Amino acid sequence: MVIGMRDVNPAARGGVETLLAAGVTVETGVMEDACRLSMLDFITWQTTERPYVILKMASTLDGHIASRMGKPEAVSSEASREVVMRLRGGVGAAGGAVLVGANTLFIDNPRLTARVEGTEREPLAAMPTRRLPSPEANLNILQQRPADCVFFTTAAQAASPGAQALREKGVRVYGLEPDERGQGLDLLQMLHLLREQEQCHYVLCEGGARLATNLLENGLVDDFRLHLAPRVLGDEDAPSLFCGRVCGSMEETLNLRLVSMRNIGGDCHLRYVSGLEAACLQG
Repeated sequence: MVIGMRDVNPAARGGVETLLAAGVTVETGVMEDACRLSMLDFITWQTTERPYVILKMASTLDGHIASRMGKPEAVSSEASREVVMRLRGGVGAAGGAVLVGANTLFIDNPRLTARVEGTEREPLAAMPTRRLPSPEANLNILQQRPADCVFFTTAAQAASPGAQALREKGVRVYGLEPDERGQGLDLLQMLHLLREQEQCHYVLCEGGARLATNLLENGLVDDFRLHLAPRVLGDEDAPSLFCGRVCGSMEETLNLRLVSMRNIGGDCHLRYVSGLEAACLQG
């Protein structure tokens, strides 16, 4: 008997021992890397209380996600954007959410919809922000589909009249505790609420840079998809893929493992795993 990897579900364990006790020869760990990669979402659901988190970002070759003006301009190719729309559609079909930071919400004013023919269910639009918008704010997601909006903010903001006005519009508003440093919102609590209260098993984070860094730094990214466009800005003041950390040496980097690479529409699509799974796959 050949087994790729042992079941991570505690309720389903014991099969290997039963076979061995019956005199069956069992070999485990055969192509375990490939097995883990094929079921990373299931492993996350069984070993944590949060959704499977996919971080998707697009950048130039020199690591910039926009020009210094911060205008909402496309970085990657049309083919790459179609891949993202299909990914959003899959997340929506599974009852998941697209997550963006406050700057992306207020500056880019995204719709966060799949825009794929045949889409029956759009993903929820989730945003952590200390500053809630007013119900009348000219934001696409707020005015076009408020029932799909989920805001995460401070406990004080969640109890404010503004939060109540948003709820009356159909928006969900949750209050979060501060993070360990007291500087931001507790993103792990946010993910727990998305799974427990909104039944989200997939979360697709599309930035911005600070939110992406915070998720990665806290070990909350399971799957990182980078669309690398063959373009160079060469502007050190343009926003980068990640920001917000202070590091004194390369020993302080956040490390990932590359697991696939494809050329789509002239862009290089790189897929990484991070955190615990990277260590498991390497070991």
